[in-house]
Amino acid sequence: APKGRRTVTCPKCHTAHDAGRLLEQAHKKFSEYALTIPHIVRLLDSTAAGPKVKLKTVYKWAERGKLKPVRRNHDGLLYSVAQVLRLAENHVK
Repeated sequence: APKGRRTVTCPKCHTAHDAGRLLEQAHKKFSEYALTIPHIVRLLDSTAAGPKVKLKTVYKWAERGKLKPVRRNHDGLLYSVAQVLRLAENHVK
């Protein structure tokens, strides 16, 4: 959700939701997930409460050491979705 907004509207069902509560639920749900950067950005983009963040921005966080990989698999480096959520919430204006 954009910073400062208290409610978000689902683009599919057009229901208004409490943004803070949705973010809290997202943190709980995604706290154990580790994905590639493109997958994380797509996941956040598809979630009504997810902060919108550009792919390039997340790659910059990784380059600058703000975001560290938690493991690697056949897809490449995997990052914590919860860590990206925290960074994105502080980044979104």
